[in-house]
Amino acid sequence: MVEGLNRLPLSAAPSSDVTARGTLIRGDGTSYEIAETNLAGDTVRRLSRPGPLPTIPEEERRDSAATLRARIAALPVPLDRVQGVPESVKSGIIPQTYPAYLRLYGAADGRTWVERPPPAGKPDTTFWDVWDAGGRFLGVVSAPVKLLAEPRPVFTPTAIYGVARDPETDEQLLVRLTFSPPGRRASR
Repeated sequence: MVEGLNRLPLSAAPSSDVTARGTLIRGDGTSYEIAETNLAGDTVRRLSRPGPLPTIPEEERRDSAATLRARIAALPVPLDRVQGVPESVKSGIIPQTYPAYLRLYGAADGRTWVERPPPAGKPDTTFWDVWDAGGRFLGVVSAPVKLLAEPRPVFTPTAIYGVARDPETDEQLLVRLTFSPPGRRASR
């Protein structure tokens, strides 16, 4: 497998994480259906949010398709000689809608953080839906910076620690974002 050819850009991908309760949260990203299972494999909770998936702007679809074509053109061998390339990548047809979510995170305080694609016009932001340990939706937290998926962000009850890339220098920066916990009003 060649990096960057394992899945189509902007397509849904499975995500999972282990919670502080020792359960597994997982979903495939094609719909906002997240299952939490215990060690016995029993589903103990489902997290879901109805609604249509946001449409990917045509310009972003074109740019992603061009990037994929350039990646394929840079291969030292023909694409059919690369093992494990899915048919969707070979077709090069970029999805019409964003995935339902990008990544799932179980926080030490029992909350589940579901990273969603940023809304149109806000590509340099990160958005999470936050759920409590009982599966109740608490609200949305947005950050004015795009956090990298690796290394994994750390979530506390009032802060998020993660790594972002400086747009001018391309260096990685450790960032700390503080917020008022979802479900509570900010104190004055």
